[in-house]
Parts: sequence; structure tokens; C-alpha cells
Amino acid sequence: MIALPDIETDLYRIHQLVWQHVARAVESQGRFARPEFIYRIDGGMIRVRGNLPKNKTSVSAFRANAPVHLDLAAVWGSEHENAVPEAHLADWCAEKIESAGFKVASLAVTNFQYRCGVKHATDNRQNIRIPVASVTTTVTAGDTLACALTWRQGIGRGKRFGLGMLAH
Repeated sequence: MIALPDIETDLYRIHQLVWQHVARAVESQGRFARPEFIYRIDGGMIRVRGNLPKNKTSVSAFRANAPVHLDLAAVWGSEHENAVPEAHLADWCAEKIESAGFKVASLAVTNFQYRCGVKHATDNRQNIRIPVASVTTTVTAGDTLACALTWRQGIGRGKRFGLGMLAH
């Protein structure tokens, strides 16, 4: 976990802060491989999961029939350029979760909002705007291998911006 008491609202800045903290943790352990991780913004805390020092990533951490929370980048289209219409969000989220190997027993979209940020490159500025569906669901493992991979790697797009990580 990373504590950011004055958490930024710029999702690109959050991404940079998480990378800095993770890189320091990996280097302090004498490891210089590129870290593979996902994270979730949870209030003023950032939950991090991956191949990091002292980080136990295991599907055994997944508890069937316990509520699972995740934020999904609600985009579709051939280029993922369109926001999923709010009327279709629940079905779309259930399909995303089930395609990752889980069986959905119940699902509620608890929030829908756009998360924004600005990427400052050397000669230009790129605005980032991602539609995000916050979901609470109860699931069971369908395909155990797929579930283990999903628990470690997350679901969908926007993982570098704290989206797609399942958490109890």
C-alpha cells in the first residue's frame, strides 16, 4: 500500500507517483527488472499488486462469494474510443468479468464518472479522459487458471491508471 494523504486528482500524475514508489521499492531490494503491477485508488491509499518485493500475489487471496470491488475503463468500439452508454453498463461489466474467468452472482454499478489527467510531453500536452464504472460484484471462480491470471493482471484497459484491479 502507498499512502497519498493529499491524493492528486490528475490520473496521469497519480500514475507517475505510483511508478516512482514502486521503482524505489524494487531497487531497494536489489532488483532491477521492470516491475509488473496493477494498482487501485482506494480513498487516500493506493493498493498495489504484482511481482514486487514482499507482495504476495495469489489467487488464494481471492475469496469466492465475498464482495469484490473494481473500477473498469468503460470503453468500447474498434478503437476503444466510445464510452459505454450508462444504460448498458451493468451488462457490459458482467460480460467483462465473466470473460476473465469468473461467474457473476450479483453486480451493481455504484458510480460512473470520467477520470481526467494531463500528460506533459516535451513539446505538447495530451489530455486524458477515461469513463470509469465503479463496480461491486459477487463472483465465483469459473476457470481457475483464468481467474488466477486476472487476479494478478486485472481486467480491461486503463490498468496503468489504476483501473481493472479486483479487491475485497
